[in-house]
Parts: sequence; structure tokens; C-alpha cells
Amino acid sequence: MKDTIAIIGSPAGEAISDPGPSLEQGAFIILCLGFAKDGDPQSIAALKQEFCDCPLVFRYVEASGAFDLVLEVAAINASSYYRWLLSITRPYPGLIVKEETSFSDEPLRDLSPDVVVWVPEGQGKVGLRRNAIDRIVAEGDYVRIHAEGDSWQVHATLQSYSDLLGEHGFARVHRSKLVRVGAIRRLKRIERRWFVELCDGSRERVARDRVAALKAALETNSPNEDSASSFR
Repeated sequence: MKDTIAIIGSPAGEAISDPGPSLEQGAFIILCLGFAKDGDPQSIAALKQEFCDCPLVFRYVEASGAFDLVLEVAAINASSYYRWLLSITRPYPGLIVKEETSFSDEPLRDLSPDVVVWVPEGQGKVGLRRNAIDRIVAEGDYVRIHAEGDSWQVHATLQSYSDLLGEHGFARVHRSKLVRVGAIRRLKRIERRWFVELCDGSRERVARDRVAALKAALETNSPNEDSASSFR
């Protein structure tokens, strides 16, 4: 560990004045939180759930002593991490009374470069290889991740996954749908509408204003043994 920075600064969650160190992609962050002893139990439970369900959090443990919750967080850069942290804490003023964030310039421990998405399983989480994910679909305040014939519902925004996977072979085909380009078998037009057919047999509609970018992505996508893409 090389830096420890207080972010929240007050129980009300004031704005950040120090942007913190620059993070390389793959750096990891340890976030330690202490909750108000007289805080509303239901609100504290809801805040904990917000953190633990987030796709940026890949390990967490409830603790006793100086802190109540310890999380390992992945972030592309410092600014995106701080925006994420404030977006979660601002609706819960006064609940966090102690907080420390520690950064490391070393790679994430035990995290394969291909495991970038964590989904709930029982009381813990399981990592999904990004090349196993076929599509991610928005469902209200949740998203549903489809991979290897199964699916998981996660409390997160589609934009958070678009930011996480956009540079790793995924394309936004609709405001509510994100697909892995390598999973696309065919892009086709039916009358005035465009669709993609995926290797798992599903079909997703493509927004008209996203067709050109998707064609470009298909043309530049490196072919692999699992899929072959074409369009007409």
C-alpha cells in the first residue's frame, strides 16, 4: 500500500477536494467503512447492499473493531472511483462516520485479466470471464447478465458495465442492451429494423443510430474459434 486518503470528510459526505493518486487500470483499492452506531439499521443495511451489489466490488467482508465493512474495489481511474463512491454515499447522509481508502500500484491480487465481472452467488460472488458473457440487458434498476446459458440479476446500471467492458470487445446496440461483439453471429436487416443474432440463439434489436458503429466493430473484431460474424 502506498497512500491512504480520507474521502468523505464528514458524516454528510462533502465533496472531494483531493482527487487522489492516478490509478493504472488493474490497480486495486481497499475501502474501509465505519457506520454510525445510532444509525437506522434498515438504512445501514441498504447502504451495505448498495456497495456489495456493485460490479466494481469484487470482494467484501463485514468486520468488527475499527471498521464495519471492508471492500476490495476495481476502478479504471481515480476520478471514476470517486464519482462512484459519492454516488452511493450521498443518499445516506450521516451513516458513514469513518472511512479510509488505500491505493496500491500493484495488480489486483488473484484476479485473472479475463475475469472482470462479478455476480452474486449464494452469500458470496463468482467471477465471470468476459468472453463467456453474451449480453447484458437493463431491467429497471437492475441488469441481467447472460453467460453460458445462465443469467444473473445485478443491482447496477447498464452504463457502469458499458464503461467497464466497452474497451474489451462489447458494444452498446441499444440504450438498454450491451452485447459482446464476438458473440454476434449475424447482423441483419428485417424490413426497416436491424437485429443481431447471437451464438446462444437469441436475437436483439439494434437501434438505428448504432448500426454504423456496430458494423465497424464487427469488421475490426478479431475472429475466434467460438464465433463468426457477418452482416448484410
